[in-house]
Amino acid sequence: MNRKIISTFLVFIILLSLGTMTFAKTGNEKIDWLVEKKFVEGDGSGDLNLNGNLTREEAATIIVKALGKESLVASYQNVKNIFKDMNSKVWSNGMVNVAVQEKVVSGFPDKTFGPKKNITYQEIITMLVQVKGGLTAEEQKAGVWPTPYILKANELGILDSSMKSLDYKKDATRLVAFEMLYNTVKPNEDKGLNAYKVIVREVERVYSIDKDELGLTIFKDSNNASKYKSNEYTRIKHPNKDFLEDLLGKVVKVKLDDNNNLKSYEIDNSYDYLMGKAEFKRDEVNLNGKTYDILFKDSSDNVNNKLQFVYHNDEEIDYNDFYNKVESDFARITVDGNKVLGIESFSFSKVEPIVKVDGNKVTFTDERSMVIDRAILIKDNVLKTVDLADIQDFNIGHVYGDRKILVTEEVELDGILDNVLYKDREGVVVRIDNKDYKVSDKFHMVYSTDGDKFIVLDSDKAYDDLYLIRGQEVKFGVDAAGNIKYVVSSKTSDEDFYVVSRVTSNHIRLVDKNGTKVEFEISLKTSIKDVNKKDIKLNSLKEGDLVYIIKDGKDIKNLYLVKGFEGMKIASISINKSSDGKFALDKKYIVDKDTNSFLFHEDSKGITDIESMGVNKILENTKSDAKLKAYIISDYDFDRLKVGDKVITSGDKDQVNTILFTGFKQSLKNSKEEIVRLKYKFRVGYDDEIEGFVGDKSVVYKVEKNAKLIDINPDEYVKLFINESNEVIGSELIFNNSDKYLEVTKLESSSGKVVEITVKENNKEKSYWVTSDYIEIGFVKEGSLVKLHFNQDGEVDIILVR
Repeated sequence: MNRKIISTFLVFIILLSLGTMTFAKTGNEKIDWLVEKKFVEGDGSGDLNLNGNLTREEAATIIVKALGKESLVASYQNVKNIFKDMNSKVWSNGMVNVAVQEKVVSGFPDKTFGPKKNITYQEIITMLVQVKGGLTAEEQKAGVWPTPYILKANELGILDSSMKSLDYKKDATRLVAFEMLYNTVKPNEDKGLNAYKVIVREVERVYSIDKDELGLTIFKDSNNASKYKSNEYTRIKHPNKDFLEDLLGKVVKVKLDDNNNLKSYEIDNSYDYLMGKAEFKRDEVNLNGKTYDILFKDSSDNVNNKLQFVYHNDEEIDYNDFYNKVESDFARITVDGNKVLGIESFSFSKVEPIVKVDGNKVTFTDERSMVIDRAILIKDNVLKTVDLADIQDFNIGHVYGDRKILVTEEVELDGILDNVLYKDREGVVVRIDNKDYKVSDKFHMVYSTDGDKFIVLDSDKAYDDLYLIRGQEVKFGVDAAGNIKYVVSSKTSDEDFYVVSRVTSNHIRLVDKNGTKVEFEISLKTSIKDVNKKDIKLNSLKEGDLVYIIKDGKDIKNLYLVKGFEGMKIASISINKSSDGKFALDKKYIVDKDTNSFLFHEDSKGITDIESMGVNKILENTKSDAKLKAYIISDYDFDRLKVGDKVITSGDKDQVNTILFTGFKQSLKNSKEEIVRLKYKFRVGYDDEIEGFVGDKSVVYKVEKNAKLIDINPDEYVKLFINESNEVIGSELIFNNSDKYLEVTKLESSSGKVVEITVKENNKEKSYWVTSDYIEIGFVKEGSLVKLHFNQDGEVDIILVR
């Protein structure tokens, strides 16, 4: 049917009114255009009631005016209507009669029209398609109503991209109905443009084209344009560079001018764009549990059914080489029904949560850093190139190719960890809020109790350890393939190691890991046992005993005696000295900020004090003639004790969980530190004072008689530890005269402070992190000659500038 749209007659009266109507712009270009052209009017106040619904009789009014049949309405007003709920007294009777005559409206099975009922989206879509000429006999076979009309409305442009996710069974709002009306009667702005359906097969990331270009294969000539035919290749200019990455593999309806500039586009969502872990075989792909065919030849000669391209790690590859030689960890595929049209695949060398971004350097939860040249972000199933600065903490980084990274933003989801279980085909699965997430067999997952320190869990360990925190609220993240990558639980502060300070008949005073003395009243509900789970008496506990406490609110629920003080001393190991004469743990032991460390001060009568001090500080500040010993509990030892309730450890035999020191002398915790350049040579055993310079200031310090120092030459730099009597009690050589000066080639700064320094060593550049509280002797800048001092973490803490 050829029905002419006479837009000058199209006036939809939302509320019938004889008053003067005024309108303010809505900011919606489509609605404002309808108002400007007087297609739409409101009430006397100009209210268009856009959020309200549209009735069926108002919809009939739209249709009649769109058809240009408004002149017939008066003569049809008094004609008997085919619907039993319509008659001449109903103001819209003439409108509905004309719409029936034009075969664009229908009623309900009970022969009613329902003029006051709200019209649904599928009903108004059907009417507007009829306005544009209706369906052909072939199109009517596309399915049951309303499917053929929705497909046709898409083709005609009545439905734009914002309307694709509508629930078509719901009542239509005036706003959306008006926009559909605009799309039906809008002027032909596409005149002179060439329309095609294409598949995007090249973007700058995977092919050598400009960043604002797309490489296309023509699928269909949509308006008999003569420039390109089916299966031809061309490049076009795209005005928006931000979203080009995501168009790779998409089937798109494009409109081009004669210079191949893109004027408009719409993704064809009748195709499927899928992503996840895929398995590729000779002639099929399995993704997310479904199988799709790979066609290289098609008996129907329909080139659009064939595989168009394959990219792996941003490089084009022949499919036979791809599926035979490449293991894909993640893929995006374009599917037409059951046939694969395009494949973009990635293999990752590392999948890890990101905890820090500094310039072009990314640091992961395993504390390793790497330089990244290109980052691609997947967010809400959209892929685009981003600056590293846009990456947030706990985004999951997937490293691939040469210094490239794919980042997923499925970050800090939260829920209740229901269970951890084995599934025959899936392996280990973590169930959170009744949804299953697989633990990758290739890439480990990580676990944390504070979001700072992470424990590596392979699939078996994930089953064993995460099983312990069932019922806990957790935060978690998933990788690109949908595998669970990290879990952060709220580690309870209600359980930990303590050292006994004092015991009475029903009270116990303890020293916690922060060195704070805390006191608890022991009730009848408190269970007191040794590590063999045998009951013991409270008064059997002695000062210095190591205990493990599980609290219930403010009260102690369980108290376990882990080791008595005398037993710890017997079982302790001696701390040896390194080649520079300093105390040091065996290199096999791993100590970090989460290691509990207790320090016992003793005299001939026993314990004088118990405090908490960092392991490195204890080792650095112990007097050289002390007999330092330590009782060490590793994560492995802790797990074997089986005293923890919900705490998960690494299970590592070398990871130090808790360490207790005895035999300590001469703490330097209250000493003053000075960096001094020697004026005269200092010889141990001969000289009783040290003279030098702090900056330009001349200083002289007496040496405490029991201090163990080192020989120091003139102009060498030394760190002096000075007690409250202004005597030197310890020293550390910082720079000697044989240290070479190095040229600074680059400085990275933040908030006015150096955070990374790059120097030239043996004609090669090398970069070092700089501590936040570094000492700078002189003023460092690019081109300066410097000497660097490193702390135990390998970071620069002192810079000497020549």
